[in-house]
Amino acid sequence: SSVQSTTNMEIEGLNGLTHFDKKNKTAYSFSYIKRQQLDRTYSQKAVDYREKIRSRIKLGKEYQQQDDKNKALLQYRLCFPLFRKLEEAETIIAASSSSLAKSFNELEKDIEEDKLNISEIQRIISELEMQPIENVKDLGWYLVHLLSGQISGLSNRIMVSRLSYQDTRMSSPFARYFQQVIENKISELDKWTVVRHGDSATPNYKKSDYIITGTIWEHSDEIEFIANLFSNRKSLIVAGANARISRDIIKSSGFSIKPQNFTQAFSDQKVFKQDEVLGSGLMLDVWTNKGSENLVFVDGERFKLYVRVNLPCNLRFIYHLADGSRTMLLDSYFIDQSKINKV
Repeated sequence: SSVQSTTNMEIEGLNGLTHFDKKNKTAYSFSYIKRQQLDRTYSQKAVDYREKIRSRIKLGKEYQQQDDKNKALLQYRLCFPLFRKLEEAETIIAASSSSLAKSFNELEKDIEEDKLNISEIQRIISELEMQPIENVKDLGWYLVHLLSGQISGLSNRIMVSRLSYQDTRMSSPFARYFQQVIENKISELDKWTVVRHGDSATPNYKKSDYIITGTIWEHSDEIEFIANLFSNRKSLIVAGANARISRDIIKSSGFSIKPQNFTQAFSDQKVFKQDEVLGSGLMLDVWTNKGSENLVFVDGERFKLYVRVNLPCNLRFIYHLADGSRTMLLDSYFIDQSKINKV
């Protein structure tokens, strides 16, 4: 009989031999390692992983005693990738042993001990997560914590978009502040790196693995936050999280969740949408150095506008002010044949 198994584990310490058959134009590669060397290497790795897990648990308990639940949860969560690595090491140890019966007996004892540790960590995490969200920073960490727990990988690059107000695709002063809160909480994770928004025609989101997007919804006595994690590689949402908090928590931040001059801006948005479809075949793309949605500019920041059209045309730029008045910025800005389909 024949048994075949496959794995995506990367085994360290392999030696390699290669040969190229010039006549048949075929290359051959052979990898090998001594069982004793494999056993020594991964036995030491297993010891190291267990020591790191114990250190994380100890640090988590210290943060609990200091009543810092965010840092405590972070330490406990970081144990799980170590457990996965420990499992791989134990699998390789068992496979490399010359006495499989003896190896599996020892392995079973270690696995039972690991299961107890995992169960204990999960119990502690559940208890900590049940604690109420008391401020905006708690909320930011809670959403990041839920999203990060749904994906794997140790070197993910994350970009944070500002959450929009309900279904308007407009941002607010609070969303600008909350974006910074989320970025700070992401920077506390060992496995995530923040990718900042660029100040150019080509947005930096192409350099990120994931993008956090979402919306803020007003209810009678609560504010609901919905966050999604979008994968650039898969072009789909791979994780989601939501939380409801008291309005008082938002008030304590000193920022408004509604976009400035919301009523007028929302009215203008509906007017713009009526003229969105053009029968002339003209296609117009417009965006800024901060993208095209959830835009918030403050005093001192430079505003850059980018356009791209598919036909020669004249463009008019009108500035809609918060008080409802209009200001002409540019009239009859001509795009000739040489500039079509260019930024």
